[in-house]
Amino acid sequence: GIAQALVHRPKLLLLDEPLSALDAALRQNVALFLQRMIGEYAIPTILVSHDAAAVEQLADRVVQIEAGKVM
Repeated sequence: GIAQALVHRPKLLLLDEPLSALDAALRQNVALFLQRMIGEYAIPTILVSHDAAAVEQLADRVVQIEAGKVM
């Protein structure tokens, strides 16, 4: 799915829990792939995740939302 999105050179990429259904080894490989592709294509990306480790690895900036409010 990510490859299909990148082919169209989107102006913005929205990733909703992109690593959540993966086992630990595959999660790491996909996270590294995402880092490379987002950087290489220079696409602004919004990552939605409950996984703090994934956010820490992939995000440049973080906005935390609790109970509908930006913290």
